[in-house]
Amino acid sequence: MNLRSIKSSEDTSDLYYRFYQPWTLIKLLSMFRLYNFNESFLNNSLRNICEKVILLLEKPHGSNKPHHLNMKFAILFEFISMCLKTSSSHYIRKVVTILTEPFERDEPNLKGLALSCIGKILKSEHTCDILPNFCMKIINILKNEKSIHVRRIAFNICYSICDQLTVEEIVPEMIDFVACCPFLEQQDPALKITLLAEKFLVSSNWYVDSIVKLLMTCG
Repeated sequence: MNLRSIKSSEDTSDLYYRFYQPWTLIKLLSMFRLYNFNESFLNNSLRNICEKVILLLEKPHGSNKPHHLNMKFAILFEFISMCLKTSSSHYIRKVVTILTEPFERDEPNLKGLALSCIGKILKSEHTCDILPNFCMKIINILKNEKSIHVRRIAFNICYSICDQLTVEEIVPEMIDFVACCPFLEQQDPALKITLLAEKFLVSSNWYVDSIVKLLMTCG
């Protein structure tokens, strides 16, 4: 395995927004998803690459330009996809906090991609234990985000992660989201809210109040 694309180099001709041969690295990570890592030499190569990618992503580059951030997160998204495919979830835990960086920026496209990536992570049985780190952040995005597209992604993640402990906090925010949707797009989220209210029934009064509020919101 050629790790040259991950190594730092004094040759700046292959630098793209401070990353050395980033597209080669992304292709390499994509290729790794095709391998069977039962053999030890492949596992060693995977471990070496993961460690180098983590160092690369954690390294401060001193740039907040959109193109630099886009390249950084293109590498991060491909790295996480590779880790999920190869059951290398322990490496995801080392970089998962980087995923929340777009939440503090006014970059709706990048924020939406980061949320979608978080959704994939939370669906994995190997990484579902990191849910508490993201739950409040996702709820806050559903509540405060300006972009309806990003809020819709957050809504779907909230629907998938909602449980008995979080339903009282999540459902009201989901109902408020429905009010922002065009009338013809309210049916699907309203149905999901109804299903959650029935599945995680807190009390009869809470259920009636939630459904009445939903009906008043939808008209």
